[in-house]
Amino acid sequence: MKIRSHLIVLVLGAVLPVLAFSAVMTAVFWREQRIAFEERFLDRVRAMSIALDRELDGNIRALQVLAESPYLQAGDLRRFYEHAVRVRATQPTWANTNLVDAATGRQVINLRRPFGAKLPEMGMAKATLMALAQSGRPFVTSLSKGPVTGEYATRIMVPVPSDGARQYILVGVIDQASWLKFLSSYPVAPDATMTLLDQDGIIIGRTLNNNIWVGKRPSPGLYDKTRKMAEGAYRNVGLEGQLFYGAHSRSKISGWTVATGVPAAGVEAALRESTIALAAAAGAMALLAVALAFIFGKRIAGPVSALARSAGALSNSEPAPVEKPTGIAEVEEVSRAFHDAAERLKIHDEELRYQTQLLGTITDNAPSMLVMLDTESRATFVNPAAERMTGYKPEELVGQIVHEKIHHSHPDGTPYPVEECSLRQAVLRRQSVRDHEDVYVRKDGSFFDALCSATPIFRAGVAVGTVVEVQDITQRKRYEEDLEKRVRERTAELERTVEQREKLQEQLLQAQKMESLGTLAGGIAHDFNNILNIILGYASTLARNSESPIPLADGLKVIREEVERGASVVQQLLMLARKSDILFEPLDLNGLLQGLANLLQETFPKTIAISLELDGKIPGVMADPNRLNQALLNLCVNARDAMPGGGRLRLGTGAVAGRDLRERFHAAEEKQYVSIMVADTGDGIDPAIRDRVYEPFFTTKGPGEGTGLGLAAVYGIVASHHGFIDLASEPGRGTTFHIYLPARPESHRRAGPPPATESPAPEPRQANGTILLVDDEERQLDLIRSFLKDNGYRVLVARDGGEAVDLHRRHKDEIAAVVLDLGLPGLNGWEAFLKMKQAQPEVRTIVTSGYIKAELRSEMIRQGVAAIVHKPYMPDDLMAKIDAAISESAVHPA
Repeated sequence: MKIRSHLIVLVLGAVLPVLAFSAVMTAVFWREQRIAFEERFLDRVRAMSIALDRELDGNIRALQVLAESPYLQAGDLRRFYEHAVRVRATQPTWANTNLVDAATGRQVINLRRPFGAKLPEMGMAKATLMALAQSGRPFVTSLSKGPVTGEYATRIMVPVPSDGARQYILVGVIDQASWLKFLSSYPVAPDATMTLLDQDGIIIGRTLNNNIWVGKRPSPGLYDKTRKMAEGAYRNVGLEGQLFYGAHSRSKISGWTVATGVPAAGVEAALRESTIALAAAAGAMALLAVALAFIFGKRIAGPVSALARSAGALSNSEPAPVEKPTGIAEVEEVSRAFHDAAERLKIHDEELRYQTQLLGTITDNAPSMLVMLDTESRATFVNPAAERMTGYKPEELVGQIVHEKIHHSHPDGTPYPVEECSLRQAVLRRQSVRDHEDVYVRKDGSFFDALCSATPIFRAGVAVGTVVEVQDITQRKRYEEDLEKRVRERTAELERTVEQREKLQEQLLQAQKMESLGTLAGGIAHDFNNILNIILGYASTLARNSESPIPLADGLKVIREEVERGASVVQQLLMLARKSDILFEPLDLNGLLQGLANLLQETFPKTIAISLELDGKIPGVMADPNRLNQALLNLCVNARDAMPGGGRLRLGTGAVAGRDLRERFHAAEEKQYVSIMVADTGDGIDPAIRDRVYEPFFTTKGPGEGTGLGLAAVYGIVASHHGFIDLASEPGRGTTFHIYLPARPESHRRAGPPPATESPAPEPRQANGTILLVDDEERQLDLIRSFLKDNGYRVLVARDGGEAVDLHRRHKDEIAAVVLDLGLPGLNGWEAFLKMKQAQPEVRTIVTSGYIKAELRSEMIRQGVAAIVHKPYMPDDLMAKIDAAISESAVHPA
């Protein structure tokens, strides 16, 4: 039979059962339409659940950022309170923010109450709070009433990171009205009802009769459905007794449930209209089909056969056959489309085969393990590198949860929670994870270090899986560890070398100091003999009393000046000879040079004239006065040796701009430098040896006249001060050294010693009180005891530290001040002071000594010594210190 005859018979045969067929199709349409409606309904609540998770995730992230506040980490709760107030102003959904002590369950901060106000407990079990704090993960609570306001609200709880003993939880409170607003903002049908349930199935918000049902259970049908399954669509009776088409979906973050429903009557009415329209259309189409079959059957049969042949060729990827024109435009157009599609499909097939082959080549030969995971962390693809890296064949991993296979525990055997699995982070965070170092497990149970990168796969904006790349970095880690070990060993070796070098340099400096002292010994001995001769002569003359040709006051003045002169020389020698670590402090260079010049004038030959050219406006420097004095003395001794027949030695200071000095020394980076000049009119230095003068042990002096360490020590001291030294010399015309030190504007120049003045005649005074006088020199003891008694004080005398402590213990309530010498037999003066201070913290003590180390002097001041008096001293000066100590004690009693 022809196609026309078949069409006519088919249509006539279909006319009789058309009604039955229409009825069946109507029922099927009714069912399919209802299923489609339920699916759309379910898709809507799924989207609403995703929107809810996005809302909760945003609030959790905001709270986590607030929990990392530096004020909270530092324990400054008041400033954190102010910070939290500002943050809350930017979060319109936060009804309140609380900070809770997990250990006590008590609120520490409540933004609805002033800072420091008494606050109630959180209302949760302390064990639950501690478990939440220790888990480090956020938690969304069910609906509850607040302990302060009594209003319904939900809470987002975020543990605060802390290394200390106290553990806090930051709580963001979102009231029920905010969730109702969230539900109402979602676009749904006007007659639809939206409901939000917490983890316990309690209504958080409902767009219909919210005030009546909030805090209560939903309808029994909805409650049962939400308890049994995470999502679904169904018919249900609502709280008002109305029949609904409903659907619900559960939040993955909070466990809450979003449900919606529309009245069943409206839905079924629309379905009935569609069904009637469908039945009418089916009848009309049946009649029309009969007519069209009769009229167009023959005309269409040929072209349809041709199209069938083209379709068959296309499905087999063969060229479509060329047919004769049919005269029907649409058929011709479809035929051309078949031919074009066949050509494009051929090109597409070739490109697809190439891309598939290329991708297979890349993945099969990639050195890294490539894994494609679904949202449940099951592998859907694994490349061959996995077998080489883990021991598992790709087919052993496909379909398996990869975390349980190669990522389930730490090397120490502790389990690795799947929630922390780096393989899932890309899906959970919806962002890529790059170069995350981790540890993976091989099939044989051994571990290897890995570098993991993961990228989420999205479909229609929803994460549907992850592509993970894993590199074995075990060898690299071992190499890094070995390299780190070598670096540590090399560093320790260098530290030992530096320490040994510093010890040798210290020994060099000390040896050079002793050499300098040796060169000065003759002059010092000569000068001290002169001083002692003057004192002895004047004392002998004054002993004749009235027969003395010298007035008593003048003789005593000369003796005092000579004693001060001798004390000054001793202090200079002690500072020079002292051995100590380098100690930078603000230094007055002019004062240092003045003191050095005084020492040189006492010790150098009188044939050498010493002059000072000091700039009074130079900035301060930070330097070690002991070592800088050593360097300058070395230069001066060399200058003296260069002028055996006498000459002129000039010492001077000045300021130099850094840019000018940089032309000579490229490493001069400071803006300003201070220069120190040491110039002589001696023999000068031969240009042939000028570049070697700083070499250790290089000297032009004869045997026994020098070690060659002087200028080497000077160079090392200047370098340790980040300075520079320059030399200018011509044979027969003298030598000039310039030392340049960085200026430090923040350092202040120390005031020089006050000018010597006549001591005023002591005025009559009335004093009372008891002084504990401690000294082992009998004559010194008799002198000061007599002087104190003459000035109205009662005196207790001790000759060693132990006796002083015993006297102080028995008379501490009477003693107004203690005069204590440091150099005592047995228990020394410093130890005695500490014992007395332990018994009486407010003890007022004046310490006397001929020499005190700088570090001990600093410790004395820190421990509260009232005054330090250097020997030799005038009794009037000591009395002034005693009076000042007693007066301060009276003004500021302990």
